Amino acid sequence: VNKKYEVWILFAGRPIRFSLREFAIVNGLNCEKLSVSSKKKRKNPLNHKLYWTELFESLKSCSIELLVDMLKRRKVKDRETRLKLACLAITSSVLLPSSHTPRIIPEHVEISKDFDELLAYPWGRVPFKFLVTNLLSKDKVSLSQSSVALKGFVDAIQHVLIANVPVLKEEVIPNEPVVLDDSESDGEDEETRYDGSPDPQPPSEKPHVGKTPTSYPIINLPETMCQVDVRCITDDPHENWAEGVDFGWDDESVDELVDNMVRLIGEDFAFKKEMFIGGLTLAELGRLRALKKSKDKETSEKQEKDTIPESTEADTTRKSSK
Repeated sequence: VNKKYEVWILFAGRPIRFSLREFAIVNGLNCEKLSVSSKKKRKNPLNHKLYWTELFESLKSCSIELLVDMLKRRKVKDRETRLKLACLAITSSVLLPSSHTPRIIPEHVEISKDFDELLAYPWGRVPFKFLVTNLLSKDKVSLSQSSVALKGFVDAIQHVLIANVPVLKEEVIPNEPVVLDDSESDGEDEETRYDGSPDPQPPSEKPHVGKTPTSYPIINLPETMCQVDVRCITDDPHENWAEGVDFGWDDESVDELVDNMVRLIGEDFAFKKEMFIGGLTLAELGRLRALKKSKDKETSEKQEKDTIPESTEADTTRKSSK
C-alpha cells in the first residue's frame, strides 16, 4: 500500500491492518502526538548541562546489561533515579531495540531529567514509527527469506495477529527456545531457499551471556484456510476508547485504494485471496536475488579497490615502468 505508517497483512485471504491504532490497542501505550514543547527541548540539548553525566558520569555509552547490574548492586540509592533507570532500560531493550545488545539511548536520558515528562512521553507513537519504518525499508528479497531481522517492538505485530485471528490462540504449540547469536543482530540474515521447506532446527544449547533466548511458537492452522475467522480491523477495547485520540500523521501519504478497502470492511464485504494481486513468483524472486548478489559483489570489489594503500599502487607503477 502507499502508506508511510500503515501495513496490511494478508492472512487466509483477508487483509489485516497494522497501524498506530492497532499498536495502541495491544500494548496500551501513549500514542498521542509529540507536543511542541517537547520538540523544542529536543532541538537544543546542548543549551544546558547534559543529564547523562549526572546519571552515568564519565561513561560514553551504557549497555542494558550494565544498567541492570547497577540496579541489582544498588549503586544508585535514590528511588526516583532508580525508577528512571528502570524506565530507560525498558525503552531501549523492549520498545526500541536495535540489536541483541541494546544500549541506553542518550536522547531518552535527557527526557528522563523530568520524571513526569518521561512518564507522559508518547512511548507508543515513537516505537511504532521506528518499527514500521524499519519494516517498510526491507526489500522483497529480504522479506522472502524464512526469517528477517527487524528493529523495534516486533512482538506488537504478533499481538495484533492473535487479536484479529482468534484461532491462533487455540492452535499454538509450545516450542523449544531458539538462541540467537549477537553476530546476527544488526546484519542481514543469510540467504535461504524459498521453497517452502521447513528450516532445520538449531542445535540445543543453554542460553548464556551475550545471547538472547527467544521462544517461537509453532502454529497448526486448519487445512481449509478460508474457514478461519479473521477480523480485518481490531475492535476497540471498550466503548469511547478512541474518543479524543488522534492516531494520524502529519506527513502520511494518501492511498485511495486503502480508503476504499476500509469502507468495504465496514460494509462486511467478503474478501477473497484472488482479489489481492502482486507479490513475486519463484522465477522473479530468483532473478532479483541474482541481481542483488551481483550488485553486492560489485560494491565489495569497489570498496576493496578503494582501500588499496597508495604505496602499493606506486610500487606497482614503478615495476611496470621497469
